[in-house]
Amino acid sequence: MTAKRRSPQKSGTGRARAAGRKRTGSERRARTRGSGTVPERSKVAPEDVEAARRFVSRAIRRLNVLESVIMGAAVIIALVGGWLGALLAYNTLGLPLRTTWMVLSVLLFVVPAALAWTMDRRKRREERKQADADARDNRGGGDDG
Repeated sequence: MTAKRRSPQKSGTGRARAAGRKRTGSERRARTRGSGTVPERSKVAPEDVEAARRFVSRAIRRLNVLESVIMGAAVIIALVGGWLGALLAYNTLGLPLRTTWMVLSVLLFVVPAALAWTMDRRKRREERKQADADARDNRGGGDDG
């Protein structure tokens, strides 16, 4: 009895279609070589990689500078707002100016930062829960029918 030789399938098409699903991106890019599939790799010049690294590095530095400028502006706004509030409290309530200024400045800086941090944590937690639920749905039991 002679064994039948299988003809190589182009880019994994047969397995995906036999399973009744569309091909994935890697299956579309794969090419048959010998007994298995090997993904095609694009040729990238080392100069292009270095240029991309420089570009990303420059962008990161600029974003760090922008972050520092925004934080500095927030500190200045908190100090000015604290001074105005302390001046108002000093004139109307007779509270000590320096102590009130320090307390109000810290509150004007820390409270909004804490609120922003809390909102960001909640948003990330919800995104993580949604991603976990999506992963469970995609992984989920194929026993339904």
